Amino acid sequence: PFAISADKTKLAEARKSVERQTLGAYFSNVGMVYYQNQNPERAVFYLGLSTAINPQSIDAQNNLANIYSELKKPQKAIKHYNLALKADPGNTSTLFNLGLVLQESGKATQAINAFLQVVQIDPGFSSAHRMLANLYLQNNRLISALLHLKSLVRIQPMNLQNHLNIASTYRRMGQQKLAIATLEKIQTRFPGNPEIHEGLAEAYFRMKDFQQSIAQYRFLIDQDQTKLRNYIQLGWTYYRLHDLPMASAWTLRGMKKSKGAGQFKALAQMNLGFYSLLQKQYAPAKKWYEKVLSENPPEIAQGMIQDIDEVPIGYSRRADLQFFKGWIYFKSRQPEKSQRSLQTYLQMEKNGPFSEEARSILKILIPESGKIKGILSRNGKSSVEKESPKDMVLVSPGFFIMGSNRSLEDEAPEHRVYLDSYWIDKYEVSAGKFAEFLNTVDNVKGYYLDNKFGTLYYDSRFHPRPGLENYPINNITWKAADAYCKWGKNRLPTEAEWEKAARGTSAQAYPWGNISPSNTLARYFQTWTKEEKHNVMVPVQALAEGQSPYGLHNMAGNVKEWVDDWYDREYYNEQSEYATPSGPMGGEFKVVRGGSWRDLKGFIYSTFRNSGNPNSRMDDYGFRCAKNAAPASGEKKLTSRVVPRNNG
Repeated sequence: PFAISADKTKLAEARKSVERQTLGAYFSNVGMVYYQNQNPERAVFYLGLSTAINPQSIDAQNNLANIYSELKKPQKAIKHYNLALKADPGNTSTLFNLGLVLQESGKATQAINAFLQVVQIDPGFSSAHRMLANLYLQNNRLISALLHLKSLVRIQPMNLQNHLNIASTYRRMGQQKLAIATLEKIQTRFPGNPEIHEGLAEAYFRMKDFQQSIAQYRFLIDQDQTKLRNYIQLGWTYYRLHDLPMASAWTLRGMKKSKGAGQFKALAQMNLGFYSLLQKQYAPAKKWYEKVLSENPPEIAQGMIQDIDEVPIGYSRRADLQFFKGWIYFKSRQPEKSQRSLQTYLQMEKNGPFSEEARSILKILIPESGKIKGILSRNGKSSVEKESPKDMVLVSPGFFIMGSNRSLEDEAPEHRVYLDSYWIDKYEVSAGKFAEFLNTVDNVKGYYLDNKFGTLYYDSRFHPRPGLENYPINNITWKAADAYCKWGKNRLPTEAEWEKAARGTSAQAYPWGNISPSNTLARYFQTWTKEEKHNVMVPVQALAEGQSPYGLHNMAGNVKEWVDDWYDREYYNEQSEYATPSGPMGGEFKVVRGGSWRDLKGFIYSTFRNSGNPNSRMDDYGFRCAKNAAPASGEKKLTSRVVPRNNG
């Protein structure tokens, strides 16, 4: 009798299970009918009933998740995709859809994990490889992106875009030769394809093989004489060869052939103004610049200023460029910047060809006669220069190139940054000066670690060790560096200020240029021994041959230097959009720059980023101070140019 009773119970449970599945399937079908009839709210109601009755229904869970995704309810979509995966963990479609929703929700790391599971289960799932490549590219993880782009080429060898994406990634990595090899390899398969020739032109340009780049752009122009972009790029390539007449001629020809229409018109006019200016053809320069400013938003002036700020060294000291900067700022209604540039021009050429026009603009900007005298600075020195702090160097306002695409990931992407003018110490802070500070404020906060490696010693007061008065202070925390600078009414430099002061505006690798380090240029790769001791370092005024473009000493080697910024390895992904950056809002580690006596030569170049605990006191950590030269403009987002930038 007990066996019969148990069998009846199992039979009843099985019947109920079948009934639940049938009812769940019915509700699922009703929900999908509502969805097909464009009633997603009712569809969600019935699919919700279906999944509540039968949570193991993969179709119902997936369909409900898909509808939530379309309704922009990502959290609910993620919940039901995960429930579907509980029932079928290896379902690649579900994993892929989950990855899409996670990506749209801004959860890039979780999305990458979902897509990685897809390609592990099905290595031929091309859409997942494509999503992984895109996500890695967005996060500047170029090697990882390259792996999945190569997988796409194996899966879809005749898809041209996959090959082009590989070449583009190589270009971003600074591997121009590999980009060229990739493009040349597919030329025979896709002969005459313009995108291949555009990629070759750009890669040759980045290699500074301008003649090969010109050949590619000439080919593109021969194939289609109406594309203004190719004329613009060809003109810019001639500019890089210092052939300004050819740069102007090709750009002007492009304006005529394309009838000057489309999104590139403003860029062509801007370049024609720039080329005219460099050739000292001032009337055409004003004509072209005025056309651009009259037909576009005032923010486009930033592109004109960028071009002037980044001229080759042979042009950079020309006074007329400063006047045109002031004139462009004036025309684009930026009075404070106009005033600064015009003032700089008048300091360079008090009685130059644009002096009267500069003074006339300044009278409009500041009509009070008392203020005019200060602005014109007729005695040859600006008020800023008159107040020159001792042993500090003035870094003028403008753009510079920050970061590198050819080194470590946290240095990329290479990007333009605008900085207001500022003062920065010519030398690292010395042991003698820091001893004065400690004896004034006391060392109760543990600013300095008194041990055999430090350049100070203590005997009721702090003193530099004999002979080390002008050696850099070391063994100090970030807080000590910050407090010292504030004690002197200064501050620590920002990371951007430090890098501009180290490498100037020409994007050179080291403070002294692009040649490799040597013992006459920097102090590096030293070993502390009983005999050598503190002579692993050199005095702060030493190694004049290794000065930066602004005359700063020991910006590579000697001691690493604390700066004001918190360290964020992905900060540069946002940094390209900002001017006068003050760094991330917070973090765990502070940035240290410049390398030290302990480092190999491969770690003392100007874009190398390092970090340290702000409470650490290392024997190769020091610092220098900075201060504003004018009221800071504050961090601000730059308006994007409405036309594409010139490559290079």
